[in-house]
Amino acid sequence: MKNVSTQQAVIELEGISRQFSTQDMTTTAVSDINLTINAGDYVAITGPSGCGKSTLLSILGLMDTPTTGTYWLAGQEVSGLSNNQLAELRNREIGFIFQSFNLIDELSVWENVALPLFYSPSKGVGAKQAALAALDKVEMKHRSNHFPSQLSGGQQQRVAIARALVMNPSILLIDEPTGNLDSHNGDIVMEMLSELNNAGTTLCMVTHDSRYANKAKRRIDLLDGRILGSTHRKIA
Repeated sequence: MKNVSTQQAVIELEGISRQFSTQDMTTTAVSDINLTINAGDYVAITGPSGCGKSTLLSILGLMDTPTTGTYWLAGQEVSGLSNNQLAELRNREIGFIFQSFNLIDELSVWENVALPLFYSPSKGVGAKQAALAALDKVEMKHRSNHFPSQLSGGQQQRVAIARALVMNPSILLIDEPTGNLDSHNGDIVMEMLSELNNAGTTLCMVTHDSRYANKAKRRIDLLDGRILGSTHRKIA
């Protein structure tokens, strides 16, 4: 295990590459990625379609394994972990927000938010109270007993954000959070993410929208699977 306490690094990637091979050819999706995300960061990874954003996010979320390189998550080197260990680490350290809200229609709002807690025996007790507290952070507590079909798209995305927060993860990984929203609701969701970051939540967002990427504290541009550059936004 790498000692990251002095850097307060949540994520560290060193020399990460991912290749996909068939009988006829090998395709490199990401190549030689070096990236550190510290606690409290708000990082946006952006670039055109096919540049490697989704592959990189899958690796960060422990849903894909790099071909080469080393990945530390919350100080733990993840290569060599079993699928069960990866699932446990993912559930404990990472919250996910997707462009498709992935809410379960048959469950109420609070039940959707509480769902990750039921996969963690130590946190299953008091699940409803924890879900309501997470909903309060996204101003949706008053809709806790409603069902997803009774909510607008923007409201469903807020519920999805609450679900990502309920385990108090080290980092939120966010995939095109405004992809299924109109511009008004997209702006509301992006403002909410900024507020969560200002309150201390660590965010890493993948987006093709440069306007939203520029709202992050740090913007990383990908092209053809490689990092072209990193830009820091000045905070007033």
